[in-house]
Amino acid sequence: MPSPIEQLFGNHSWTAWRNAHALRKALWFLLFAFIAMRLGTFIPLPGVDSSAWAESFSHLRGIFF
Repeated sequence: MPSPIEQLFGNHSWTAWRNAHALRKALWFLLFAFIAMRLGTFIPLPGVDSSAWAESFSHLRGIFF
C-alpha cells in the first residue's frame, strides 16, 4: 500500500490531498511551530542581557550565521 505522500504526488489530484491527513497534520504543525519561533524571537527574556548575548556571538558572525 503506497504512503499518503506517494498517493498525493502519484495521483496529482485534490482527493489524494484530502486523504493525506497525517501529512497535512505534520505540515500545519511545522507552520505553527515556525510562526511561534519567529514571534518568540521578539520577546525578551528577563535576566538576559541582550548586548552581552550579541557580544558573545559576535566572533561567529562570518562563520556560522
